[in-house]
Amino acid sequence: MVAAYPCHQIRPASHPLHHVLACNELFRTAWPELGEADSVLSWIFGDAAARSALDRTREATQTVAVTRMLTGRYRTSAQTRRLLHQLSDHDEFTRRWRSSIDVADGRSPDDLLYRRHPDTGEPLSFAMTMSKVHIIDHVWLLTLLPIPSPGPANT
Repeated sequence: MVAAYPCHQIRPASHPLHHVLACNELFRTAWPELGEADSVLSWIFGDAAARSALDRTREATQTVAVTRMLTGRYRTSAQTRRLLHQLSDHDEFTRRWRSSIDVADGRSPDDLLYRRHPDTGEPLSFAMTMSKVHIIDHVWLLTLLPIPSPGPANT
């Protein structure tokens, strides 16, 4: 059995995009300090990702592509406008948003997620799947599976 941490232990974001409702220790290892960030988006463009994400450039590009899909879906919401306004403070996000029209609806399990363990510094690799919870259309389930791998080729 895997322990899940309810949403009150992860600070709620002010928008419907990239909001974590619950997570387990594996998720916390892959996204250390996420509780201090407003969202996964704020995390990937912040200092914690710079320390943890082994291939941050690729992760940032992927995150922007998924964000483009989600903001398209919720394009009329005030939360989406507020999120894009907040992200405009991140030069890297703005540069990536303007330099590409890529849109991603999830992530292939073959596209491994690479992280550095927050305590040991050891490289970690995960297969991550994103699936919609069909009874609640705006909720996605992210599943991580540890995969033995030396890490991305450019580290």
